[in-house]
Amino acid sequence: MGTLILIVVGIMLAAIIGVAIVYYNKFQRYNIHVDNVFANLDAILMRRVDELSKLVDVTRQHVEDENQILQGVIGLRQQIIDATNVDEKVKAHNNMNRQIPTFMAQAERYPDIKFSEAYKHLQRSITNIEENIQAARHSYNQSVGRFNAEVSTFPGNIFAGIFRFGARPMFEAPQEKREDVDLRAMFNR
Repeated sequence: MGTLILIVVGIMLAAIIGVAIVYYNKFQRYNIHVDNVFANLDAILMRRVDELSKLVDVTRQHVEDENQILQGVIGLRQQIIDATNVDEKVKAHNNMNRQIPTFMAQAERYPDIKFSEAYKHLQRSITNIEENIQAARHSYNQSVGRFNAEVSTFPGNIFAGIFRFGARPMFEAPQEKREDVDLRAMFNR
């Protein structure tokens, strides 16, 4: 009779240890999966930051180039307006005639079509990244939801407590991140 009790206790102990091992491994797999999904999301978020920076740089460069040309033309125009006599007017017009080819060459080096194509490409890239971010956030939150359900429901919650597995945070952007990106601030860097 004593041997039978030891066998039953041994079987129960082995079953409990087996279930504990199964739950530990399940939690560990979920944990690793959540970490992997977050790493993918983080990579996409960093790509978005890089692409937005490129978009701002392309736009800023174009604006600076146009502004340089515009300031030159305005300066020449002002010389003509400020001229008070014929000699000054002729001199100002001659100066403008000499400078126009330079301005035209600058304008040709930075045509709108190049800017527009680069800008459109970056816009498409950012739109694609935003769609990828949305999908990655969804995947991450689903993974976290499954993990959190396992560690918070019976009997998983018992084993989660024993093995110190706790609920993982869902991806939730803070309020300031939910607002549109302030491109004006980026241009004023």
